[in-house]
Amino acid sequence: MVTLPKHGGGRHRRYFRSEGEAKTYLQKKRVELLNHGTASLAITDPQRVALLKAEELLAPYGKTVVEAAQFYVERHEQIKNSRLLDDAVPAFLQALKADGLSARYQKDCKNRLTRFRRSFGERLVAEISSNEVGDWLRSLKDEDDNRLRL
Repeated sequence: MVTLPKHGGGRHRRYFRSEGEAKTYLQKKRVELLNHGTASLAITDPQRVALLKAEELLAPYGKTVVEAAQFYVERHEQIKNSRLLDDAVPAFLQALKADGLSARYQKDCKNRLTRFRRSFGERLVAEISSNEVGDWLRSLKDEDDNRLRL
């Protein structure tokens, strides 16, 4: 049996079939403790498996688990702080007016954004991808081309 401290208090006991297995495990844990402190001892076997799977998924992209976690946090902060397009457009138009931009430019933006809102208005701005905007713009060109043919 090997008893190790748990991160945050308490103990973790692990039992082995032989004294040799226990000594090998204990030596491995001592090295972990020296290299990473007590937090490294708190990683469970399922967490290790999940970490290895995550590393496998990220390997083709040359990214680490830490980079993926940072990206996830940043992305979800953007979403958390985003607003509905239906709310953002009027605020943007107000800003144009406050900046003293020409009435013609303001009207042009309003007309274009009204059309954009019909497609994306009930969505968060941060959740609208550049690919979706590109597809939407191409669909406008198709609509305009069809109108010219009629």
